[in-house]
Amino acid sequence: MSLIDRTFVFDPVTTKATPFGDGRDHGLIPIVQTPRGTFVSGAGLRSTDNGKTWKAIDGFPDISRQGWRHEMVGLKNGWLLASEILGPGFGGERILYRISYDDGQTWDGVFEYYNPGRAILGRACPRTVQIDDQTDDQTIGVVFYDIDKDQEGGPGVFFLRIPIAKLQP
Repeated sequence: MSLIDRTFVFDPVTTKATPFGDGRDHGLIPIVQTPRGTFVSGAGLRSTDNGKTWKAIDGFPDISRQGWRHEMVGLKNGWLLASEILGPGFGGERILYRISYDDGQTWDGVFEYYNPGRAILGRACPRTVQIDDQTDDQTIGVVFYDIDKDQEGGPGVFFLRIPIAKLQP
């Protein structure tokens, strides 16, 4: 868990919290563990030794400047998604995933999932989760908001279902 004042590992069975990896404070930057056991930090760092040491990732998307709006998600197939909000203002103008297909080493994949052709009002705050992972129709779901009163349907919270197959390179 990466919190503003500490980073720790929480065991829900024992309810114990222990310091994570190198013991430093990683702030509100997300950290994801891949199926191979690699840890990838939204600060553009990668660790293959349980967070004890970190190496910079060349070409990592600059999601850490997005404050608490950014997210990073690990899929069961090993791919990693980092939401990137592009454009000026609080909500940018479009939202996309930068994708790593190789355990967080490179981030060449791009999938744009929201582009209204104008500024997104609000902060969008996307949150993604893998759903339907036990079926052949694997999907992710992403929730975000846009408070533009003039958009079709008015302001609101939106939920998109995206087939994982659409994210392929």
